[in-house]
Amino acid sequence: MGTVGLLQFCSGLPMRVMDILRLLVPQLAPAQTKLHLAGHNGLEDPLDVFLSGDFPAWQMTQNQKNFERPYVLSLIKMAERDRRLFAGAHRVLGSASWGPDVWVGRGECWNYPLEEMENATQLTGRLVAHFTRPGRNS
Repeated sequence: MGTVGLLQFCSGLPMRVMDILRLLVPQLAPAQTKLHLAGHNGLEDPLDVFLSGDFPAWQMTQNQKNFERPYVLSLIKMAERDRRLFAGAHRVLGSASWGPDVWVGRGECWNYPLEEMENATQLTGRLVAHFTRPGRNS
């Protein structure tokens, strides 16, 4: 996964988001974690969805089989360049199912059973990382 976002602390020393999260959730290993860089999908801005409280349900619906690892680390694109809001660390509870969109019911998609990992919830919506997206995989 490489470097997952950096935070700049008062000392001026950067710290990786994954390093912070692994202090709270030790099983969140990079090789076992899908980094979800949530951006506008043409219909909704994930930051608006997050602020409305609907991000967990919105994230569960995917156009592709994106979450094929045991964990998902979610970062939402913010207005500032290369800034991402931490939107949670999630456990994938089983296989994705193809069917009706469980969020707003507009067609079919992959629906993932996800559960937010409680040990990291204190940082959800509070941690902002600097992340430069090198390219797009899915």
